[in-house]
Amino acid sequence: MRRTGSRGSVLWCQYIGVILTMIVLSLIVSGCAKKPKPLTRPSLDAPMSFEVAMRMISFDIFAQISNQQKPPKKSLLEKIGDQQNRDENKKSITFATDAVMNADTGEEIELSNQVHKIIATTAANSFPNYSVVEMTSDSINQADFVVIGIVKQEGYNNQDKKLLRFYLSAVDMKTSQVKAHAEVWIANQDLKLQPTPLYSDSPMFIRDDRSEKTIATAQANTGESVDTEYFSTMESNALLAEASKAYDGGDYRLAVDLFGKAAVREDGQVMKTYAGLYQAYIKLGQPAEAEEAFAKLAEIGIKNGTLSVKFLFQVNDTSFFGQPEELTEYEIWLRQIAGKIVESQSCVEISGHASNSGRADYNKKLSDKRAHKIQKQLLGVSAGIAKKTVAVGRGFEENIVGTGTDDSRDAIDRRVEFRVVDCDKL
Repeated sequence: MRRTGSRGSVLWCQYIGVILTMIVLSLIVSGCAKKPKPLTRPSLDAPMSFEVAMRMISFDIFAQISNQQKPPKKSLLEKIGDQQNRDENKKSITFATDAVMNADTGEEIELSNQVHKIIATTAANSFPNYSVVEMTSDSINQADFVVIGIVKQEGYNNQDKKLLRFYLSAVDMKTSQVKAHAEVWIANQDLKLQPTPLYSDSPMFIRDDRSEKTIATAQANTGESVDTEYFSTMESNALLAEASKAYDGGDYRLAVDLFGKAAVREDGQVMKTYAGLYQAYIKLGQPAEAEEAFAKLAEIGIKNGTLSVKFLFQVNDTSFFGQPEELTEYEIWLRQIAGKIVESQSCVEISGHASNSGRADYNKKLSDKRAHKIQKQLLGVSAGIAKKTVAVGRGFEENIVGTGTDDSRDAIDRRVEFRVVDCDKL
């Protein structure tokens, strides 16, 4: 019995030895195996249709991230576990997408939803361990990367006719560095860039320091660090994105609540916050609260040095265009702008602008008449600004878009602008 037990022990030890040898050999083979080749990035030099361009640039961003991933050092037991269950041990990486901005106007555009869906679909089809969510106050704290995109009209290959160029960057939420960046040309000549309801309803074009830094981040190259101040506002930006979504979906009470939460944050006191509050209160039929929000909006604009207000005029005329309720809003705007000019002790140039259509001399005269119309309206509110304002017409000298389409795409070119200037130069 003792000899049989001894023989069994020997066989058992031999069996264990064989198993351990197989495991060690497996780990050696695994360690000696060639590293996987980096993913090939697509060529993005030639103009493409919108959907193809979005799929290609999304794949490129994900491929860059994937090629940078390095497996962490692991113990022997962890390596054994990986051999047995490799697929289950893949780390999930979360990307939060911000709304796409039109870099020419500073407005967020409705194409954002379509871009988000294409990015998410690309991840699901080609990068199963990547998940894509919309940026919200909840998702921002769980995200590994924030994806920021913009579109911009630019000349392609030195051609006179401009094409849309799409810029996309993925920012690492731990290091505040741009870990992936790509650009692609879009061939669609008739691609609509309608602003989201929040931006189209806004009383002003709300391009400010925040939007400028968003645009700069989308255009930053791989390896660049994001502006420190801008990166620190990511949570407020996510809250504003959530508030915008509520407004765009018609939930104005939720929008008021979310924009209100942003307003109590120091880094949330930006033009988008108060434009959102103003419009949501208007939709809810609360004019007093709306006027209070517009007052803050005007104050920030003057502090920043400029206000671009959406006064709409009749075609070839200086009369205001709009429904009675819209004209009532103009009274709010004029009242608060006049008040904030007086409070700020600033001097202001009121400049009228026109889109690039028709004769230059005609548009210059028309824009001058409209600027003087606004000045007269302000004087009716507060005679105290008589010596603090000057009205000029710029025609289409200072177009931002310059397409001359006379529709929503170049609406910013028909703005009335209030610029803070040196009082000695009036």
